[in-house]
Amino acid sequence: MYIVPIIGMAGSGKTTQASLLKANGYITISTGDLLRTLSKSSASIRRQIESGYRVSPAITSRLIALELHKHKDRSIVVLDGSPLSIEELSCLRKDLKPLGATITMIIHLCVGASVAKQRSIDRGRDDDNADILDAKIQNFYKYTKPLLEHPSVRVVNVNACQSKEWVSNEVINCISNLSVSTREKKN
Repeated sequence: MYIVPIIGMAGSGKTTQASLLKANGYITISTGDLLRTLSKSSASIRRQIESGYRVSPAITSRLIALELHKHKDRSIVVLDGSPLSIEELSCLRKDLKPLGATITMIIHLCVGASVAKQRSIDRGRDDDNADILDAKIQNFYKYTKPLLEHPSVRVVNVNACQSKEWVSNEVINCISNLSVSTREKKN
């Protein structure tokens, strides 16, 4: 199983792209949805989300691995919003190993902080107020940017300031190229 994470700042369009991919037949897993569901039964997780702080990479990774187990018969699964740090990538790689899953590339939806913040405010989710968004943007620069620059990670940057349809075409092309190279390796 190949895992294709789509990451970017809050408001970069990760969930929009995951929805479009799902409509095109791809299996997608939303890290945010998994964590929001967990937060309903965990006050600690709820506080972390409500304050804009990161949830423990180990917890996030285990949640993802449990969800991926439901799709172990699929060759490609798109992961919306994770990994967001080198530590989370390390936890995720460890938790994916028993599933025979691997992260082959990360698609980074590139957008500036001001655009991301405005998009997030416009969508109107509870965890999208100005203070929380500032914390999320700071976390992106502190944790995610080093991940994107890490030598062990193949990153494909996509300009997410374009129309969602244009971005979707780029993302699908990246995944399609992975599908082709995966089939070539099997032959």
